[in-house]
Formats: sequence, C-alpha cells, structure tokens
Amino acid sequence: QGCQPRLTDNDDFRKTFQEALASALTKFDILETYFADGMRVPAVCGMITEELRRDADFEPTLAATGEEKLQTLLAKTVGTAYGMWKKGGGEAAAKPKQTRE
Repeated sequence: QGCQPRLTDNDDFRKTFQEALASALTKFDILETYFADGMRVPAVCGMITEELRRDADFEPTLAATGEEKLQTLLAKTVGTAYGMWKKGGGEAAAKPKQTRE
C-alpha cells in the first residue's frame, strides 16, 4: 500500500474537473474581464458549464457524478475568483475615475 493516499471518487472527480476546467478556460478571456463587464458568478458559471458539457473527455465523469456536484464545485471556483477580483479592487479598478469640472 505504501505511503500514497488512496484516491476517492471525490478526488477523481476534482482532478478530472480541474483538467476540464483548465481546458474550458482556454476558450474564454480571463474571468476578471467578465466580472468587469458586469457578469456575476451565476452567469459566468452558466457560460463555463456549457463549455464543460462539450468536453468529450469530461462527459463520462459528469454523467457518472451528476450535475449537482459539477455546479457546486464550479460555483465555488468561480465565486472564489470573483471574491479575489473584488478584493483586488474589482469594480472600482474596472471603472474609470470621474473627474470634476
């Protein structure tokens, strides 16, 4: 058995999800661009979900695991990216400053 931890189904799903997500994200601008344009987490998740469903390598895993698990992990991942964007200046950094005349 050695010192290697045994991968669970959840670990396998996360690994496959991360690989599929990395592939899907290559087809989009960086997520911060969408946040700056006013898209929120549910809309960005929807856009990425559609791309993940087209991934032939991910489809068997998604079929075996279910949509709920995908949406939970995707919402957490995109939500974390949104939170980091907001913390880094978010909307304030994306909008030009108003000048007084």
